[in-house]
Amino acid sequence: MSADSGVARPHVATAHFQFYSRGQDGVQWRLLSANNRDSGQSGSSFADVASCRSALDELLKLLDMLRPSYSLVAGRRWEWRLTLDDVVLARSSRCFDRRLRCMAASEWFIRTAPVALISSGVRIARNRLSDATLDISRPFTLPPH
Repeated sequence: MSADSGVARPHVATAHFQFYSRGQDGVQWRLLSANNRDSGQSGSSFADVASCRSALDELLKLLDMLRPSYSLVAGRRWEWRLTLDDVVLARSSRCFDRRLRCMAASEWFIRTAPVALISSGVRIARNRLSDATLDISRPFTLPPH
């Protein structure tokens, strides 16, 4: 409850940076939206969390100087990158069906990054998504009501 109104305020989820590792691939950061949707990630991997955090801090200091670029990739989809002197410091975590949506996503990243929380731990991802397998030999069925 707030002291001034006596009314309980709902918990407001906010965007946050998360550090994650895939083992030998190193540590990266990513910006997650309030609903935990991956909205952007580091342009490269780092040896450890400390160096990854340092790179994130530097990105946040340089954010106004970064230049967004948009690339058409396989499947006629779009990706964004934020660069400084041709060094990619941040990039989209996914592809977009339209250039306009890609541009909006990079603008959201630029607006949100300075106010996003930074998580302290590191998340360990067991497998790369490309290494994951789906066993379709036994299809999922719902039990009868």
